[in-house]
Amino acid sequence: MIQPICHLCIWDVNQVKGYIEHEGHARIATIGTPLIDAMEVVPGTVSVIDQPGEEVAYTKQIDAFLRQSADDMDARVEILRHQWVVATYTDERGQRRVCGSISMPLSVSAAFRSGSWQLTLQGAAEGPNACLDV
Repeated sequence: MIQPICHLCIWDVNQVKGYIEHEGHARIATIGTPLIDAMEVVPGTVSVIDQPGEEVAYTKQIDAFLRQSADDMDARVEILRHQWVVATYTDERGQRRVCGSISMPLSVSAAFRSGSWQLTLQGAAEGPNACLDV
């Protein structure tokens, strides 16, 4: 099922210094600023797929378009393509969630479409995206 989301932040897995998940809830400790923060994502263009898979327990995918406001966006997207990442976002109910983890991060692919970068983050996990406790 595809769900609209907002406030997407993308973190290099090396920025995640702590990750604990228990019974559908997670705590995450990061350093620095996200590689992509919520202000750089075009509102209304972000969706998440978090569903049971055939070969893995859960298939994860996040699609988003980025604003072209930053002069260095092309270089940053190129760096992202070679990183393992963890994403945080707000779901349609207003609940903060985390997708990916230190042990099961997401891969990144990107394409330039209609004057904007489209990112696709993909991965797998043993369960659905955990609620993020702050």
